[in-house]
Amino acid sequence: MISLRELKLKNFLSHRETTIPFTDETFVIIGHNASGKTSILRGIFFALFGEDLEGRKVKRENLINRTSNSARLSLTFISKGNRYRVERVISVRKNEARLFKGDTLVAERTKEVSRFLSENLGLEPNTLKNTIFVPQGEITELFKGTPKERRQILNRLLGLEEFGKKYEALNLKLKELRNIKGFLEEKVLEGERLKEKESKLIELLREKEEERKKLSEEKRKVEERLKELKEKLSKLEEERNLYLRLSETKERLEREIEKLSEEEVSVKKKLKELEGVRERIAILERETEPIEKVKNLLEILRKVRNLRREIEIREGELKDIKEKERRLGELKELLPKLREREGVLKEEECALNNRLREKKEELTRAEQVLKYLNELSKELKKVNERIEAFGEVKLEEIERKLKEVEKELEETRNLKAEVGEKLKELKERGELLKESSEAECPVCRRPLSEEEREGILNRMREEFKSLRERFKGLKERESQLKREIEILRKALREESLKSERLKGFKERKGEVESKLEKLKGELPSEPLEKLKEEVESLEKEWERVRKELNEVQGEVRALKREEEQIERNLKNRSSKDLEKDISNLKEELKTLEEEWGDRLNHDLHKVEKKYEELLRKEREKNKLEGELKNETFLKDRLKKLSRERKEKEEELEQIGKKIGGIDFNEDYYKLLEENVKQKEEEKEDLISEISRISGEIKQIEKQVEELKGEMEEVEREKRGLLKLRDSLLILEKLSQTVHPEKGFLTLVRKRLLPQIEKHAKELFELFGFEFSRIKVDEDLSIKVVVPSMGEMSLEELSGGQQIAFALALRFAMAKQFSKMSLKTLILDEPTIHLDRERRIALTELLMKLKGTIPQMVIVTHDQELEVVADRVIKLRKVGGFSEVEID
Repeated sequence: MISLRELKLKNFLSHRETTIPFTDETFVIIGHNASGKTSILRGIFFALFGEDLEGRKVKRENLINRTSNSARLSLTFISKGNRYRVERVISVRKNEARLFKGDTLVAERTKEVSRFLSENLGLEPNTLKNTIFVPQGEITELFKGTPKERRQILNRLLGLEEFGKKYEALNLKLKELRNIKGFLEEKVLEGERLKEKESKLIELLREKEEERKKLSEEKRKVEERLKELKEKLSKLEEERNLYLRLSETKERLEREIEKLSEEEVSVKKKLKELEGVRERIAILERETEPIEKVKNLLEILRKVRNLRREIEIREGELKDIKEKERRLGELKELLPKLREREGVLKEEECALNNRLREKKEELTRAEQVLKYLNELSKELKKVNERIEAFGEVKLEEIERKLKEVEKELEETRNLKAEVGEKLKELKERGELLKESSEAECPVCRRPLSEEEREGILNRMREEFKSLRERFKGLKERESQLKREIEILRKALREESLKSERLKGFKERKGEVESKLEKLKGELPSEPLEKLKEEVESLEKEWERVRKELNEVQGEVRALKREEEQIERNLKNRSSKDLEKDISNLKEELKTLEEEWGDRLNHDLHKVEKKYEELLRKEREKNKLEGELKNETFLKDRLKKLSRERKEKEEELEQIGKKIGGIDFNEDYYKLLEENVKQKEEEKEDLISEISRISGEIKQIEKQVEELKGEMEEVEREKRGLLKLRDSLLILEKLSQTVHPEKGFLTLVRKRLLPQIEKHAKELFELFGFEFSRIKVDEDLSIKVVVPSMGEMSLEELSGGQQIAFALALRFAMAKQFSKMSLKTLILDEPTIHLDRERRIALTELLMKLKGTIPQMVIVTHDQELEVVADRVIKLRKVGGFSEVEID
C-alpha cells in the first residue's frame, strides 16, 4: 500500500498553515473536539483522491478556510519503493492537481492524477477506506447487527457494495419499465377505439361537403340577382346626384343673398352714425386747447419738488459725514493705546505658558514614575507568588529513576534474548529427537531406549513450557518498562520545562528589583500634591490673562473694522463737496421761484389730475378722427353689396327652372336601395355559412390526419411493447443474479472467505492468543476453536480478543486485495463507544502491533493512548485556527 512522509495544509478547513512530517513510527494525534484532528485525515484523503473522506458531496468552498478564497494541499508518500508527491489547489471555480514521482511531473489535472494512482499504484478511495483506514467506532462494528446488516458491511469491505447499489438501481429500472409496459398495453387497446372514430369522421366529412356544394349554388343565384339590381340603382343614382347638386346650389344662393342683405343694412347704419362724430370732434378740440400749458406747469412743479427733496437728503448726508469725521478722530487716538495693552498681555501670557508647561512636564514625569513603581511592585509580587507555587524541582530524582528503569529494560531485553535462544535451541533439539529414526541421543549419540527417549522429550516439553512462560513474563515486563520510560520521559520534559520557567521567573525578579531601585532615585523632591496645586494656580492665572487678551484683541479688531469702514465712506465724499452741491441746488431752486412766481403755489396733485383728463380727451378725439376717414370706404362697400345681391337673385331663378325639369322619385330610389342591401346581406350570410362549413371540413380532415398519426404511433408502440417484454425477461433474470442475498454475491463471498480466514489466522497469531482454527461465515458469524475450550463464538471471547480479531480480519482483507504486506494503519477515534476494559485491551494490542505494522496514525481525544506513541502531535484551537505541536 503506502507509507506517509509529509502532509502540508494551507487554508484547508481550520488549518491556516500546517506541516506534519511522518516516518515509520506510531503517531498519536491528540486534541479536544473540534480542534482540527479529523481535518488532518480529511486532508490526507483529499490530497490523494480529490474527494472528502466522509463520502458525501461537499462544496469546494466549504473546505476553504474562511479567511481565504483558495486552499493548498501537499502529500508526500512512499508506494512500491518510489517517493511520490501529490499537490492540489482548491478554489470556488476550479480544482487543480499535480502528481510528482521524485521531482518528475507524471500527471496533471484531477482526472489524470486519479487515473495514475488507480492504474499504476492501485490506490482507490474505497480500497483505502476498507483496508488501512478504520473510521470512528468501527473496530468491532463488523460483528454487530443482524446477519443482513453484517453481510452489507462485508460487501463494503470486500468492495462488493457497488453491486448492492446496482441491484437497487436495476430494480428501480425494472419498476419503471413495468410501468411503461402497462402504459403501452393501454395504448394498443386505444388503437381499436381510434379506428371506429376514424370511420365516423370520414362519414361526417362526406355530409359536410354535400352541404357546402348546395350553399355555393344558392350563393351564385343571389349574386346574379344582385348584379341586376345594382345596374338599375346606378342609373337612378346619376339622376339623383344631379338633383342633389342643384338643390345644394339653390340653398347656397339663398343663404348668400340673405347674408348680403344683412351686410347692406349694417353699412347704411354706420354711415348714419358718422354724422354725429363730426360734432363730437369739434367739442373735444375746444376742450383740449390748454394741454401744452398744463404740461409745462406740471414739469416745473415736479422739478421744484425734486430739488427740495435732494437738498434735504444732501443736508442729512452732510450731518452724517461730519459725525463720522469726529468719530474717526476719536478712533485714531484710542487704537494705539489698546495695541500697547495687547502687547503687554501677550508677553505676560507667553511667560505664564512657559512656566505652566514646565510644571506640567514635571508633574507628568512624577506621575509616570509613581505609576511604573506601582506596576513593578505588582509584577514583583506576582513573580514571587509564581516562584513559591512551583515548589521543589525533582529533575535530578526523575533523571536518576529514568536511568534505573532504562538499565532494567536493557537487562530485561538481554535476558529475554537469552531465553529466546534457549527456547529456539530446545525446540530444535526436541524436533531433532522426534524426527530421528534411530533411538540415540541427538547430542552425544548415545543409544537410548524408547522410555528414555520419551522421558527426555517430556522433560524438554516441561522445560520448554517453563521457558515460554518466562519469555512471556519478560516480554510483558519489557512492555511495562517501556511504558514507565515513556511516562518518566514525559515527566522529565515537564520538570525540565518547569525548571526553565522557574529560572526565567527568578531572572525576571532580579530585573524588576533593579528597576525599582533605579526608579526610586528618579522621584521628584517636591510632593505630588504641591506640584498639582502649583499647576492649578498657574492654569487659573493663564486663563485670566488669556481672557483679558482675547477681550482687548476683539475690541481692537472691532475698532479697526469701524475705522476702515468710516475711511471707505469718507474716501469719495467730503463735507466740503456736499456743501458745494447743496449751494448749487439752492441757487437753481431760487431761479425757478423767481421765474414762475405764484404759479408754483398750484397743488401738484390737482395739476397732475387735470393733465390726465386732457390726455384722455385728446386720445378720444384722435380715435373719432380715424373713424371719420372710413366714410368713403363704407359708401363704396354699399354699392358693391347691392350689385352682388342682384346677380345672386338672377342665378337663383335659373337654378329653380333646371330643378323643375328633372324626373326623379326618391321613394322608388330608396326601395331599390333597400333591395340591394337585402341581397348583399343574403350573400354575406351564405359566404359566412360556406366558410363555417369549410372550417368544419378542415377541422375534420385535421382530426383524421391526427388519428392516422396516432394509429401509426400505436403501431410503433405495439412493436416496442414486444421488444420491451423480451427486455423485461432478461433484466428480471439479471436482477435475480445480482441479488445481494441470493445472487452471485453469495458465491463471491463464499469463495473469498477461505483465503481471508487463512490470512486472519496468520495475523491473529501475532497477538499471542491460543487457538487452533478460525471459521468466518458470509454473514460474519465468527467461530474460534480454542484448545481445552472447544469451539467458541466471538461474543464468548474477551474484549481484547474481539478487538484483536476485528483488526486481524480487516488486515486480512487488506492483504487479500492489495497482495502485499500492510505498511500503514490509520485509526480515527478508536476508543469511542468502548468501555474502560476494551480501551485498555486496545492499548495493549496497539503496543503489540508496533512491531508488525511500520507506521500507525491514531487520531484520538483519549490521553491514555499517548503511551502507544513514538511521536505525539497535539492540536489546539487558537483564534478559530488549528495549531500543531509535535513532541
